[in-house]
Amino acid sequence: MDPNNTATFEVVFSETVPFFDPEFGSVEIKFEGKAMAVPQDPSSFPFTSEQAASMAKMNVTFVLQQAVIGVHNENYKVFASRPGMIVQAIDAKLKESSMTLGAISFDSIAPTEASQKHIDSMEKAKTLASDPSAMNAALQEATAKAQATAAEAPAAASAQATAAASAPAPSAPTAPAAAAAPLLFKFCPACGHPASGSKFCTNCGNSLVRG
Repeated sequence: MDPNNTATFEVVFSETVPFFDPEFGSVEIKFEGKAMAVPQDPSSFPFTSEQAASMAKMNVTFVLQQAVIGVHNENYKVFASRPGMIVQAIDAKLKESSMTLGAISFDSIAPTEASQKHIDSMEKAKTLASDPSAMNAALQEATAKAQATAAEAPAAASAQATAAASAPAPSAPTAPAAAAAPLLFKFCPACGHPASGSKFCTNCGNSLVRG
């Protein structure tokens, strides 16, 4: 608390609150911004600065949740277009803790990234359903993509087959050369008996292999 017996407690908030949108179903709205809470009577304010700051933040985030719950059958954009109702609710809640809302600014009131993708997808589907020409164009685009994907598969397989066919075939192992047949005498050099084609003389047993 300052020398003039006044105090301001800053609340920085970033609160994500679930919301049921009548058009898009379950979405999440994220509130980001800054609020300033001021004691109604600084001279008799019963809380320390730390307690007051914690209480102010709790009240602000609580009101954001309550504000979302209290809105029924309206588009999610209602929060961004009518922040005044949230400001009034926050001020009323702070007064229960002997504080008032000095100032508040919203940096962002918008669906989370995941919710925005969901909303965009549903809006696109609605646009296609209401516009036959757009639906036809989307179908043609999807068909073209499917055909292109289907054509890529056999082309890739053909390229692989061509590469395999052009690769040099592995060479077969070379069989060892057969040993040359020995030269034999036609007649036994020892006894003169005619050779019978074997390596030894059938008469005396002498070797018939030429040396």
